[in-house]
Amino acid sequence: MALLFVIGETGPNVSVDEFNDWYDNEHAPKRLTVPGFDTARRYKAVDAQTPTWLAIYDLASPSVPFDAPYKSLVPSDKDKSIIPRLEFFTRSVWELISEQPSSALTAAPAHLLIVTCLATGQKESDELNKWYETEHIPDILAVGCTRARRYKLVESVDLTKKTNPSPDEVHNYLAVYDFPNGDYINNPAFGASVRTPWALKALAPPVQMALRRFELHKDIQNPEGGHFVLTRVQLLPIDFLSVKKDCVPMYYQCMLENKARLASHESLLMCSRKIKNGFKIKGTDGL
Repeated sequence: MALLFVIGETGPNVSVDEFNDWYDNEHAPKRLTVPGFDTARRYKAVDAQTPTWLAIYDLASPSVPFDAPYKSLVPSDKDKSIIPRLEFFTRSVWELISEQPSSALTAAPAHLLIVTCLATGQKESDELNKWYETEHIPDILAVGCTRARRYKLVESVDLTKKTNPSPDEVHNYLAVYDFPNGDYINNPAFGASVRTPWALKALAPPVQMALRRFELHKDIQNPEGGHFVLTRVQLLPIDFLSVKKDCVPMYYQCMLENKARLASHESLLMCSRKIKNGFKIKGTDGL
């Protein structure tokens, strides 16, 4: 599991309308035609900071952006025109460290994201990782967060070729928190979660941290349509459910992340997303 994280700023040479029309209707949908791209969601900053625009793509593995199908995408005329004119446009690939959902998690995209980027050395990262997994994430899930994901950097590239940051300036850890609304702001426990004695120790210099807040702009759909693939479920070989014989010769047991129980027809509806080429689960006619 991995994340493609693209953050950008239009600047004076590209209008917001031009940028969003290109991104929503061409650039992001095109990536969903590549095997291994599971979701594409765009967010806009709500914290008065820049860059303003964020796109996140859930990937089957961190190798997807380096594999032949992705590399074979041919840049369009709009790609060639818009990207060099952007003020800032950076793409980074992140490998999943951990993912912890709450019982309130649904298949719908998060309305709000809190994104924390951290730069740390190996010595500091050991303490940081222990704090995150043992104390911080449980605290955040208790104040309304529906899912907390942590990633480690694989690669970061400035697609405009306007910057060349040194390794010391590159954040090497990423945390993404899903929230259904902004109610967490008024919960004193939210701020307290980063002021515990352990938090102050784990986040002390030389650790560098940047925190951003984003609101959902658009959940991008695959332009090619097709079959449904289960997301947010754990897939294990078993013969409770079968697939069409002329498609994928596998059997799956579907267990929701927040409950170790067999997924019902309604749960399959919630946990499904349309993509290309496919199979359908037995007993789910009408999906």
